Amino acid sequence: RLTILEQWNEARLVLQTALKLDSESWFAHGAQGILAGHERQLELAVTHLRKAVELYPLDAIMRHELAFVLWNQGQLKEAREQFRACLNYRPEPAQAAEVRHAIAEINERIGVE
Repeated sequence: RLTILEQWNEARLVLQTALKLDSESWFAHGAQGILAGHERQLELAVTHLRKAVELYPLDAIMRHELAFVLWNQGQLKEAREQFRACLNYRPEPAQAAEVRHAIAEINERIGVE
């Protein structure tokens, strides 16, 4: 378990360095957002994932990750928007199925728009 924690800490340091070197790296923002989400730092995750999507809006994975963090925060309408956008960028079949299921679940909770 300690090795896993050390790897996460090392990843955090590498990503912080990457963002210092290139503050407009969509990949570094996305990875930092995923890491923050894993650590349940949801606000930080949203900030980095939004930046990643802003910098490179065509990436289905970043939209998918952002949608799940928003969902976990209870921001269901915005999560649904990101899930729908994710489908526009040709996600892998398994991811597409997961996204459709998430959209259906959100629609059941708050209604269809």
